[in-house]
Amino acid sequence: MVRPESRGLPYDRNPLAAAALPAKLRAREDAVARQFGICLLLLWGWGCAGGGGSSAYDAGEPESDGSRRRDSGPSCPDGQHVCGGGCIDDQPNDPARGCRLGCGEPCTAFEGSTASCSPGGTCSVECEPPFVPDGSGCTCMPTTCDAAGSACGTTDDGCGGTIDCGMCPEGTNCVDHLCECSPGVGEPNESPTAAISLGEFRDSDDREEIYALYAITSDSDEDWYELTVVDACCLSNPSIHVELSGIPSGSNYDLGLWYDCDSGGGPGTCADGTPDTAMGGGCLSTNSSNMPETVQLDTSCGGINENGTAFIRVRAASWAATCGVYRLTIRVT
Repeated sequence: MVRPESRGLPYDRNPLAAAALPAKLRAREDAVARQFGICLLLLWGWGCAGGGGSSAYDAGEPESDGSRRRDSGPSCPDGQHVCGGGCIDDQPNDPARGCRLGCGEPCTAFEGSTASCSPGGTCSVECEPPFVPDGSGCTCMPTTCDAAGSACGTTDDGCGGTIDCGMCPEGTNCVDHLCECSPGVGEPNESPTAAISLGEFRDSDDREEIYALYAITSDSDEDWYELTVVDACCLSNPSIHVELSGIPSGSNYDLGLWYDCDSGGGPGTCADGTPDTAMGGGCLSTNSSNMPETVQLDTSCGGINENGTAFIRVRAASWAATCGVYRLTIRVT
């Protein structure tokens, strides 16, 4: 009997041979044919099972042998990274060299920013004030009057323009972008030697005067006044009464009164206020807020008369940056 394969036909294409083969043999040949076809497909597209081929991988993901993967290209060992299709040594984390994982090109900074290196070794930028992050770059953010410390006038906005911070209230001037009180009447009068002279007060006249021209113009301002007291009447000694009122809202002013006897004695008794030993002796009034302050000194110099000079001081315990005048009432009886 002639075997079918001797006619040059495979078993699966020779009907006589196929019929003669046992069923198990035919099944085995079918399985081999199917496996062969699958292998061809894999080799054409992606490589057969057990074969080679490349695949994408995440940058920086370690391989099983400890090397690092980049976005594409070869796997690099520790201490190196992919650059230009090959591996180079990691660099110092310096923006001038593109940082640790760069290829030697300096990092690029935007306008208003400084190039730097991230902890991971890549280029980054930091916006410098007044620039702020804006998408992938930096944009200039104009400053405000408050941030610039400007209360008045026109000031630079930090971005090549200007901002208008307005005008000062009446009675004040814009000085270096801050509102300051206009120089007060009688200034400077910051000490007893520069005190404003209010003239002569004789106890025989029971004279009372009200002064409403003066103002505290800063938190360090002091106003000093002096008056000549003449003991010209009666058996009693001169008594000096001083009241400070009309203190601007939000401020707190203190009042002081001292007396210098011509005879060198005294000065007398503090009848209203807190006794004070400065300048030979006097009285202080330090009420809270803008409540009126009052002092009274009954003179007693121990000589033939109680002639002398009274010194009055007004100063701010706290100042609300208001320039309004206060009222000073003086009476000698």
